[in-house]
Amino acid sequence: MRLAGTRSWEFRGDVGSATNAALYVRDALGLGPFADADVPPALAASVPDRSEQLGDAERVGASLEWLQSWRATAGHSPGAPVTPGGPFRSVWKEAYGWVGPARFEMVRANPALIPWGILRDAVRAVARDRHVDEGDLRGSLDILLVRGEWWHVIRPGFVLASAEAGRNPETAARLVRACLESGLGGA
Repeated sequence: MRLAGTRSWEFRGDVGSATNAALYVRDALGLGPFADADVPPALAASVPDRSEQLGDAERVGASLEWLQSWRATAGHSPGAPVTPGGPFRSVWKEAYGWVGPARFEMVRANPALIPWGILRDAVRAVARDRHVDEGDLRGSLDILLVRGEWWHVIRPGFVLASAEAGRNPETAARLVRACLESGLGGA
């Protein structure tokens, strides 16, 4: 039971449209490779090969442009896309056509992106260990439809994670805790 006027913790999760569409563009055009920690692995689903749309000379520049647009897209709150121009335009519409059904299928198959008990336990642990009120804890999660267990805190209180990372109890607990703690800043 909550008393009137008390705050509650908050943790939001979504399967990102813009982020997954950006990864589709990367994979379809064969951009990269990227060794940066904030760039996730390949999509779990196969995507059509559109690499013929770029010559070898264009691919280097396109890869750098994609990386800049990825960082802008991944750094925004879910649902605030940054649409890259140049060689990406032809594949961008295709990417959004793919991501809608893929998101729907992911949520249908796994409606709890992170199980409730894992969220509750992480909130309690962070509040206890950091000596803060649970109501001070906020976090957001953007699920990516990529291969394997991967996650990364992109900015304070915001994490990108693979669906597989969210399904593994130990990994999910670590990523939720890191997300919540990063949102506290200097607390």
